[in-house]
Amino acid sequence: MPPPRRAGVGEQQALPGTNPPEYQDVVTPGDTDAEWAAKQAAYAAALAAHDAATQLDAEVMAAFDAALEAERQKVDRIAIAGRVPVNVLGARPGDYIVPVQDGAGIKGIAVREDDLTMKQYLHAVGRVISIEPDGRAYVMVKAA
Repeated sequence: MPPPRRAGVGEQQALPGTNPPEYQDVVTPGDTDAEWAAKQAAYAAALAAHDAATQLDAEVMAAFDAALEAERQKVDRIAIAGRVPVNVLGARPGDYIVPVQDGAGIKGIAVREDDLTMKQYLHAVGRVISIEPDGRAYVMVKAA
């Protein structure tokens, strides 16, 4: 918002040494044309500097967001704690989800608690707490 122009203000002031008091009109001058032009110029310069800084910030943020998205595309997102659905079918509540070799990759299998070895337990990602409507296991992730 541009600065307001200060207008001249008129008021009455009592004259010293008068009884009863006598008053005189006193005018406090406002901005001259030169002062007003200087205020306008300062405002325009500040506004231009703000607009330039805002544009630069937007460009820097756009570059950061693009770099962030490029890096994010290089990794899979994983859950580190909590409850998550996993793409393991045929599991039952209480089963443990254990990672196993699947060709060049890995996959998870459901292992019943009674069949679980200590090594499998140590590598398990979590325990099935329910089955989703689409058949996937819903797992409480184990804290490592």
